[in-house]
Parts: sequence; structure tokens; C-alpha cells
Amino acid sequence: MPIGLVSHEQFIHASTNRPPSEDETIILMATLMAMGTNIGLTKMAEATPGISYRQMANTAQWRLYEDAMNKAQAILVNFHHKLTLSPYWGAGTTSSSDGMRVQIGVNALYADANPHYGTGKGATIYRFVSDQFSSFYAKVINTNARDAVHVIDGLLHHETDLAIE
Repeated sequence: MPIGLVSHEQFIHASTNRPPSEDETIILMATLMAMGTNIGLTKMAEATPGISYRQMANTAQWRLYEDAMNKAQAILVNFHHKLTLSPYWGAGTTSSSDGMRVQIGVNALYADANPHYGTGKGATIYRFVSDQFSSFYAKVINTNARDAVHVIDGLLHHETDLAIE
């Protein structure tokens, strides 16, 4: 069964609790591509006839919430983990994690100033990568937060089949 037929079903509508229909799946994939490649919804709407900015914004708001993203990511990581090539890199038992600070130009929950990173506010995207080179957990945290608590979250709550030691 192709990955897309499995992972898209995790994007349950936050209000109606319905999985995406066939037409909604096309909009969902365009929205994911727009956000994942950082081209944005406006440019993607211009590049995709029949899909509007409004449709993608609605999809992003109602289907791309944290729990749905984590479940879809777990499906992709599990698929990758079961590939015959993945064990050549590692057993899926070791992980590496680090944060990447990004500047945020507006007031946001996790945005904070940190003189170490220059002026302006920012947040940290804390990401975990297995020894098989799959990103199995990510979390946005305050840029001044200590990493230790978030490391424990990632190791214990990643929802994948990886047996991280």
C-alpha cells in the first residue's frame, strides 16, 4: 500500500472528526508541500490550478494540528524503519537531537529574546533524528528553555516503532 494512502488518513478534521475525502486529500497534499518546502500557501495557490489559498488555509487550520502531524510522521518513520536499506545505517535504537533557533517577527507563545542570538525574538525547533536518518520527533520550544525536559519528551513520546535506547 503506498505511503500517501496511509499517512493522509491521520489528518482528521479537528471539528468534524472526518478523514479527508479524495478531493480534500489533493488540497491536503498541496498544503503540506507548500508548508514543507517553505514556498507558502499564496505561491502554491498560484501554481496549482483549481486549488485556492482559502482552501489550503482552511486545511492548514483544521487538519494540520500537532497530534495529526505526529501520527502522520510516525507512519512515515515506521515505513522507513522497515525498509531493507535502513538497517545499513543503524538499528533505529540511537538518536541525536538538537535545536534550531528561528527568528519570529510577531508576538508568539514560544517567542522570546535571547542576547546570545542577537536582537529580536525567536523560538527553537527541537528535532530528533534516529541513527537511520529519519526525523522521528519535533517540538517548538521557548528559545531560553533547557533542553533536558524536551529530550525526555522526544524519547518517550515519539509514537514510532523505533526502540530508542
